[in-house]
Amino acid sequence: MKTFEDLPCECLQEIFLHLEDEYSTLYKCMFVNRFWCWLVVPILWRSPFQPINNSRLNSFQRIGKRASSNSHSLCRTYIASLDEVEKEIIHPYDSRHNLPKPLFQYSLYLEKLSFTDIATIIVESWIRHGEQIEIPRDECVDRLGRIMTAILRLILRTSRLREAKISNCFISYDSLGGIPFSYDILGGVSFSSYQPGFSQLRNLAISVSLLHPIPNLTELLRNLSKLCTNLQELEYEIDDYPDSAIIGSLINIITVQSNLKKFSLDICDSYTNGTGRFITALSSQKESLNSLSLLNINFSNINLNRIAGCTKLETIGMHNCYGTTKGTCEMFLQSPVQLKSLTLDGNDFIDDIFLPALIEKAGKTLLDLRTDEISEKTLTSLTKFCPNLAKFTLLYYEQDCDIFLDYLKESKIRQFAIESSDYHYSSDLLRILGEFLPSNLEKMYFNCEFSIESFEKFLVDYNDSSSKSLTTLYIKDISGLALSYLRAIESYAVCNPLKNVVIEPMMEDALDELSDFVQSIGKKGINVSFARVL
Repeated sequence: MKTFEDLPCECLQEIFLHLEDEYSTLYKCMFVNRFWCWLVVPILWRSPFQPINNSRLNSFQRIGKRASSNSHSLCRTYIASLDEVEKEIIHPYDSRHNLPKPLFQYSLYLEKLSFTDIATIIVESWIRHGEQIEIPRDECVDRLGRIMTAILRLILRTSRLREAKISNCFISYDSLGGIPFSYDILGGVSFSSYQPGFSQLRNLAISVSLLHPIPNLTELLRNLSKLCTNLQELEYEIDDYPDSAIIGSLINIITVQSNLKKFSLDICDSYTNGTGRFITALSSQKESLNSLSLLNINFSNINLNRIAGCTKLETIGMHNCYGTTKGTCEMFLQSPVQLKSLTLDGNDFIDDIFLPALIEKAGKTLLDLRTDEISEKTLTSLTKFCPNLAKFTLLYYEQDCDIFLDYLKESKIRQFAIESSDYHYSSDLLRILGEFLPSNLEKMYFNCEFSIESFEKFLVDYNDSSSKSLTTLYIKDISGLALSYLRAIESYAVCNPLKNVVIEPMMEDALDELSDFVQSIGKKGINVSFARVL
């Protein structure tokens, strides 16, 4: 009989990777034997600085004997790994660096790094740990800068990062009796020489708030164009008016990439000149760029014509943008770009013909649309030019949806999703939606809060309609009503081909309560699973 001991190393690794989010299970696996420990530790330490949830807390809490939290344990482990130069950086404030070396060099396995996550953990769990008196704000900022610098230096010389989020964003100081503050790392770290560090990055996000000087982070940004030239995804978030040195560094990062596929820009909407420089720089990636997301962009003095040469572009998202007209984007609308996915929400276009023109431009290649814009002109363009649209995500906030419902019923959409932040709006929509679903709809997603009564009405109306193709429901359980949803589905399923229900539970504790009912509904041929919905 085969046992786990008989499985080859590759199979065990694959099993453990599938358990990546099951932190407590993986933690226990470390103690089976040395071989399992050797396989599991790299998985547990790929992204330990990400925000802590309950399952992760239980896994890491035992690492340090004196650790009162997962965060403190992480800081303790990393500080114990510092070399003599790094220990000297934190020495003026912290004597706890005289710790025994850990069993593993955990930073070797780090693949995902977030400056904000590290800074928050340092402030909340290390600087204030055991402190009985309030730490002065300036001292807290200095401590943060020193420990951040030491840990960053450790990471630069040991890790092989795949994803990084670099920022000087504000860190909450409320727990120390003060106000939020931004930070800068210390000088003296040679960002251009340490390897492997950032040299193997594939995904990079940079968030910069410029209310305070950040000279050393600015140096890091300047050197990133030398350190990482093979990014696949790049994201910029810039708050307040940026200085020219930072803008120049960020643009250089774009232009040196050899195979950039995805770019996102969220910038202060009053800074139109800098935005135009970013859009122009994207022409350097015309052979590879396939996804573009623009947030809070003022198009008054810029347009999309500058990316007309990006012929591989398949996905465009525009969020809270304004100032765009068809006339200023004519060259792009006539380009050979074949769009497969569009996300358009919260925009304020100058004229009402740009969006229909963009949809017409996408035409037969458009497969996926996510929007809050359901005007008659938009829907007419979808009907006329986009016969292959397969997925529609409606961002709903009480728009007039009579024309949309007629469009939906006659469409060939196979996947339909509703996203709404308002309980009453989404409940009202569900009460009338059931009889308007298209005849070949296969999957439906609910990323919203709604009443049980409205959900039951939706199921009854759909059951009475001529459409009987829906096989899978995805429900994000925002209200903790998963059991009630399943009971309604059980009653509905007797005369419908529904086979799969996927629920994202509000809390993991709810799974125990649902387990018995899941078995009961399973006997009627409906498979219930729990996973992230959207």
